[in-house]
Amino acid sequence: MGTQCAKAAPGSRIASQAQFADTHSRMKYWRSSAVALWWLWVGLGCSVKDPLFCNTNADCSDVSGRPFCDLTGQYEESNIAHTCVAGPDAGPPDAAPDAVVVDGPPSDAASVCTPNAHLCLSGTYTECGADGQLVVPPLACGPLGCNSTGDACLDIAPTNGLAAELDLAAAAPALTSTLALTIDTTQGKVTDSGGSLFSIPTTIVAKGSGYPSIRVLRVKSMNVGSVSVRGSLPLAIVSDGDVTISGVLDASSTYVQGTTIPTPGPGALPTTSACTGKAGTGHGGGGGAGQAAVGSAGGNGGGTGAGVGGPMNAATMGTPLAGGCTGGVGAGAFSFAGVGGGAIQITSRTSIALTGSAAIDAGAGGGQPPSGAVSGGSGGGSAGMIVLEAPSLALLSSSSVIAARGGGGASSTTQNGAVQGGSGQDGDAAPGNGKANGGTCAGDCAAGGAGGQVRWSTGGIILDGSSAGTAGSAAGGGGGGATGYAVFKTASGTATISAQVRAAGYLGPIATRNRTR
Repeated sequence: MGTQCAKAAPGSRIASQAQFADTHSRMKYWRSSAVALWWLWVGLGCSVKDPLFCNTNADCSDVSGRPFCDLTGQYEESNIAHTCVAGPDAGPPDAAPDAVVVDGPPSDAASVCTPNAHLCLSGTYTECGADGQLVVPPLACGPLGCNSTGDACLDIAPTNGLAAELDLAAAAPALTSTLALTIDTTQGKVTDSGGSLFSIPTTIVAKGSGYPSIRVLRVKSMNVGSVSVRGSLPLAIVSDGDVTISGVLDASSTYVQGTTIPTPGPGALPTTSACTGKAGTGHGGGGGAGQAAVGSAGGNGGGTGAGVGGPMNAATMGTPLAGGCTGGVGAGAFSFAGVGGGAIQITSRTSIALTGSAAIDAGAGGGQPPSGAVSGGSGGGSAGMIVLEAPSLALLSSSSVIAARGGGGASSTTQNGAVQGGSGQDGDAAPGNGKANGGTCAGDCAAGGAGGQVRWSTGGIILDGSSAGTAGSAAGGGGGGATGYAVFKTASGTATISAQVRAAGYLGPIATRNRTR
């Protein structure tokens, strides 16, 4: 009949010398990863009380040469919690003590940790599975560290509900290029100026309530120069690591003279949206589109007919992610109103930096003039939205620009219709404090109104609001479009921003969530 195992005493840990060596090796591994796993260590197979186990200093009083209880495993002598040691000043570590050897093999199904236990300590989360085996590798929490209860990592909760996409970004490739890039939000394609196609995973996230769905790009990290963003959907880039931009990230509206129609920025709202400027009547100018402010009215033509500016689109916290609106057309001959700027969100788990003369542009288009008959000028479009959120933002270059300027309104034609009116300027990301001017022309035409912007800093703001179109004796000019939004979010809710911000700015804290995967 075989030798019977001794009944395990409270606090028992070690069953055999081999198991002690194996368990001690495990503990050294996890301790080197800065994860305290004393609570995960349990008996393996048949066991008796480890003579070096302790809960208080008193427990070690009868252990020769080891009168001090290392409750947390902080001393190199053991590196294992609840172990009797010589003390904090004992000098070099002792050799590992011999384990108590008992008869009988260990259990084949022995656990190495407490099933379903989990812990976050020193910025690393570790979990024990239901089978009593460690779930590896441990999860490094990132800059936000552990949550306050120590049972999960603290992670950023992206604006517009993109947490699931951010979690997938850890497995995505890095986006790095010294060539100019184009991102097509309609097709979800990223190409460079040399024709190369980047394999970047993307998803479309529906938002509903009359707002466009969001094209989400997932990257491990991003380091790019100039990027042109085109397409019908707003763009969100979620990154597991750092994001650095050294060129111009252009999400503005576009219009090439002589082409058919202007192209709205990615994610600009349709003409059916409430913030659209109203058309002029009679010979009045169209109103400018609204966004972070009300768009300006067009000018009267012959005393009447001015189009009303579009109302404010209150989205101050960066949600929903949507661009600007279109201005109202002028009364009379056919013309194009200015279209809205685009919308872009960049979310990083670590940091976002703009270097040198980098810029992000969500500017709107200027109104295009009528020709031929006596006609009012069209209103300017409103600018879009820029959202930058990360634990830290490095926007320290005074040469960098973050702009969402409204477009200027177009002028009217001359009274006899012989001279075509002038276009309103597009809102753009050029440095300086100037607004997008309204259109002018020689003769008795009426000028358009300027687009709006905000000169913003942490020390205060100066509102350069859009202006109304000029009234004319025959036809009126178009009104200017409103400024857009720039939203900044950090872990502390503060940031040093030396970049030139030309938008209605908001600076506040990121939202957070618990994360264990």
